[in-house]
Amino acid sequence: MRIAVLSDLHGNLPFAETAIDTARRSGCDRIVHLGDAIDLGPWPSETLDFLAAERVEMVRGNHDEYPVMGLTPGVAENLSPDILEHMDWTASQLRTDQVAFLAGLPPVISTRADEWQVRLQHFLLDGNRVSERLVARDPESMLEAFEVERGEIVCFGHIHVRTWHYAGDRGFLNPGATGFLGDDGGHVAILVLQEASAWIEWSPVHCRHDYVVAEMKRRGVPGWESSANYMFAEAV
Repeated sequence: MRIAVLSDLHGNLPFAETAIDTARRSGCDRIVHLGDAIDLGPWPSETLDFLAAERVEMVRGNHDEYPVMGLTPGVAENLSPDILEHMDWTASQLRTDQVAFLAGLPPVISTRADEWQVRLQHFLLDGNRVSERLVARDPESMLEAFEVERGEIVCFGHIHVRTWHYAGDRGFLNPGATGFLGDDGGHVAILVLQEASAWIEWSPVHCRHDYVVAEMKRRGVPGWESSANYMFAEAV
């Protein structure tokens, strides 16, 4: 089985379109998105519509929760006024049915593929919400924090760090932020499962980002300069 794994598109529609096209051309059996479909980018509503139309399997990220559940307790006081204004703007762009769609997204999907159990989630959970606590990023700490069992691969996003760790009988995958450029660009991670073996094929998302930045500015997205710098290291 071939599973295309995306995460953290953050309202970046052109990168979403390119990533899905890449996954389709790579002959993937399933396409999944690991949360944070919205916020930061200028197309929150359009990105949700696109992912739904493409029948992408989705789990709920912390940014997807905010329009539905409000900010995670303890987070608001650490955010600047322009970020809070941006979150309010994002929520204002969503239709009622899209808010209901976000509310209906599961925090975790667990599925069987070949001889593997594959668990999809945005990050660690605190009850029914995405946890925003920090975790050491070395492999042993990650395996322990996510309680990865033998015969299981956990796929998660949130920290925007492209990582594949495979220990033979278990593993974890973070595709990085598909909607960002990052240190080496956005990627689609193609998780290949064949009997008791598993490996990753990395496919870069070749998409210009200057149009995204220009659209942030044109739409008057609150805090667009900070978002552009965060997503693309763009000097604005």
